Amino acid sequence: MRQAKKVLLLVLMVSLIMSVIVGCSSKRDVEEVISMGALEGNTFTNDYFGFFVEIPEEWIIASEEEIATITNAGKDLIVGEDEEKEKEYDLSMEQTLNMIFAFKYPLSYTEGFNPSFLTMAENLDLLTGLTIKDGADYLANMEEVIKLTGMPYVFKEVYTENIGGREFHVLESYVDIGVAKIIQKNYSAIINKYALVFSVSYSNEAEEMEVKEILNSLKFQ
Repeated sequence: MRQAKKVLLLVLMVSLIMSVIVGCSSKRDVEEVISMGALEGNTFTNDYFGFFVEIPEEWIIASEEEIATITNAGKDLIVGEDEEKEKEYDLSMEQTLNMIFAFKYPLSYTEGFNPSFLTMAENLDLLTGLTIKDGADYLANMEEVIKLTGMPYVFKEVYTENIGGREFHVLESYVDIGVAKIIQKNYSAIINKYALVFSVSYSNEAEEMEVKEILNSLKFQ
């Protein structure tokens, strides 16, 4: 299942690099201190964005070091030898807040697909060249980013869904790798000048039910 593990990494990275890889510049003089959130027991809370979510006790929460390993490995897969893409990638990492990465299995798992739930946010004040009015605008740019990876993703039309009492725009896509059909859903809403994103991935109905339980536990205060 080595191919599936590689695809999982790509699925994670297309969420992380977001829209800035399409050629936008970054204003580095804008600084803001915000809460990255805290995990107490199996409850993750972020007061700045005003939400909490329950992570299943048996799921694995990636450490900062593991997140760094994912992003560094993904960098090689995404940018290749393209120096311009490498610069854009590095800029995107500076303005993207990786709050929590949760997986059903340890990152070393190789016996199948590893379902995931990711929470991140991108500071829209650090973007130039894009007009982001709502989650739909943000996801439209994300879709272009995903297409740039060369992965054979199939996309659905962006739709809206209420999560935890707040409306999110949703970009749903899938990639068929032969041994599995991996589905990814990216939920986006603009909050406090940030694009808040929840990203889930799964490969079968049982995994879908698990990530749905996480999303159903999400509440905005």
